Amino acid sequence: MKKVIIIFTTILLFAVSAFAVDFTIDLTDDYGDGWNGGMLDLLVNGVVVLDDITIATGYGPDTFVFSVEDGDLVEINYTAGGWADENAYYVYDNAGTLVASSGDGGVVPDAYLSFTAVVAGSTLAYTVDLTDDFGDGWNGGTLDVTVAGVLVLDDITIATGYGPDTFTFDVNVGDLVELDY
Repeated sequence: MKKVIIIFTTILLFAVSAFAVDFTIDLTDDYGDGWNGGMLDLLVNGVVVLDDITIATGYGPDTFVFSVEDGDLVEINYTAGGWADENAYYVYDNAGTLVASSGDGGVVPDAYLSFTAVVAGSTLAYTVDLTDDFGDGWNGGTLDVTVAGVLVLDDITIATGYGPDTFTFDVNVGDLVELDY
């Protein structure tokens, strides 16, 4: 039984790593003639991921997708063309919530805008399956699960039998998970 727990501890004693999700940026033009030479670059952590995007013609929205992880720095560099006060852009997170915008209402978009990505729904559900090789329970042995310094499962055990006895807990991206047998 201890062998199983040691293997399990090795697997879960780490900071839960970030995962990439898709954000979107919508470009619009109030007059409907495109961005007239205007364009923007979008960078994630200093790397250009969308280069010289624009609306060639029409009102838009022209939607572009880019990937981020929780905590990434997103930077937007806008270059104005003709009639720049017609241009606007809107950035939405993975849940469709507006997180940044510029140029709305006939105002020329900012030449530079930045924000830190916050991934919506970055909580993950984890399970712990307790088993016993001999079928007599853990004989008083217990397991505590701590997430980001908070005890979330206290003295879980198998009273009798082989198991598995399953316990579920939530972990946010970046949290440290610790097991204490």
